[in-house]
Amino acid sequence: MKKTFLLIIISALMSSNIYPQDNNDLAAAAIIGLAASAAAIEQHKENLETFATNYILSNHREYVNFRLKAIGFGSGGKAWSDNGTLSFFPFYIQPLNKGELSGERDLLICFASSGWANDFGIDITKLKWKILKSDEWEKLMFELINLSSPIELNNQDNKIQSFDIEGILSKKPEKLDREIIINKVTEKKSMSDRMNDKKNKKRKYVYEMWRKDKELFHLSQIKIKASGVNHKTKKIVPFYELNGDDYLTKDYDDSFIILSNEKNFGLFVKDTEDFVLISRTLINRINEELFETINQ
Repeated sequence: MKKTFLLIIISALMSSNIYPQDNNDLAAAAIIGLAASAAAIEQHKENLETFATNYILSNHREYVNFRLKAIGFGSGGKAWSDNGTLSFFPFYIQPLNKGELSGERDLLICFASSGWANDFGIDITKLKWKILKSDEWEKLMFELINLSSPIELNNQDNKIQSFDIEGILSKKPEKLDREIIINKVTEKKSMSDRMNDKKNKKRKYVYEMWRKDKELFHLSQIKIKASGVNHKTKKIVPFYELNGDDYLTKDYDDSFIILSNEKNFGLFVKDTEDFVLISRTLINRINEELFETINQ
């Protein structure tokens, strides 16, 4: 599979006229570099899957027969910390019964500290593992959504309450119906108005009014977006409009401080004193994989 993948990359580049004829050496170097990079990524993935299996067999013998699968490798976890970087690699574990998949999936997370991969391979002392049961991940997601939103959700049978936008006000009202929640956002304008605002360095805000409706949705039915939680194309829970340097945080438990910023959710790992920003794309993929059996 790995060889086929590399051949596809090389064939695609060789067949295209990306480089002029007199730059064959540059083209060859680029192709070799890309192929080497792809091979390194694939090799790290295989090694991490091996280390994940070793961790389960050594520390969690409650998993006797199981499937272990990587969920998005290398593209979804954005890492940053004061002391270096922290990478985030999720897997799911699902029990096997007589060779057939059965039961709920659990989440195995590998936190890899700065310097975890080098020319000699993977430094296993830089890897920290954490298993979350599906209901523990659900609880974490509810807390992250609540942290990011002016709406405080209650976990109702592991489902998210839906809200409807009832109107938009140009000024924050002094008095409100107790069931109305206000969210301050930038006013949506035409392209020409936005250009004028940039020149004048003005930003106008409006106030969205949200009210609870009757629908409830499971994590498997929603998507986490930068502006809120969506069910299909409809926003059902709004998020605060944050700037790039804004962080919302909450001391979650003995293991994590959770955080949210303009584009990502994040986890601060107390043991290593590092945190990782996790793209909402990867969050959605984890929800899809972890709860796939619910929709079957």
